[in-house]
Amino acid sequence: MINEPDDRGEMDQIEPWTAADIEDVGRILNAASPYDKFTSNQLREAVFDDPDGNPDLLLCGRTNGDLVAVAAAVVRRATVDNAERVGFIELLGVAPEWQRQGWCTRLLDDLENRLASLGVTAVGAFADSPSHLASGVDFRLTSLVCLLLRRGYEPRGTTVNMEAVLT
Repeated sequence: MINEPDDRGEMDQIEPWTAADIEDVGRILNAASPYDKFTSNQLREAVFDDPDGNPDLLLCGRTNGDLVAVAAAVVRRATVDNAERVGFIELLGVAPEWQRQGWCTRLLDDLENRLASLGVTAVGAFADSPSHLASGVDFRLTSLVCLLLRRGYEPRGTTVNMEAVLT
């Protein structure tokens, strides 16, 4: 757990989150992106019913006890012989009023360090199988795309999701 006061004197912490936090996690994710909306059941299934799930890879940021940022990662086997371990950031979000204050950077630093300590050799952002919440990084979330690019993440394909309203 990391504790440090911010410039307003409030106490910031990075700590694990659990199924008891699922409503707050959904609130943060849904506020962070106007494009994707997740229910508690979707989050519970994708995170806690995942056979590769690891509670040590569920992190949140709190300020004075309030959840303000959330992240989760998972480790997958990348090859048939299970020789390579690949990590995936499954979810990452910061409440709008707390964005651009370093929360994503701190959460990603912590998750990437934890993944490396588990033998992970590469990390992807979203779009992991079999259990994923998002099919990839939404290009409309410009600040997230820019953050990931600055950190060395590279695009590896393009997915376009489309829908039509049937009236």
